[in-house]
Amino acid sequence: MYPPIYYYVGMILIGAIFIFIYADIHILFYIYIYHVLYVRMQFSHLADFVCLFF
Repeated sequence: MYPPIYYYVGMILIGAIFIFIYADIHILFYIYIYHVLYVRMQFSHLADFVCLFF
């Protein structure tokens, strides 16, 4: 059996890779959608309603 430190280091590395690949792309995607909606529908209630889901 491996010591617990290797288990935690492995989980941290896997989590970091997962966050970097998965979350980073989606965060940039949601920021882009938020930016486009805010610029095109500024001072609009629809933009605020849609952005609640992101």
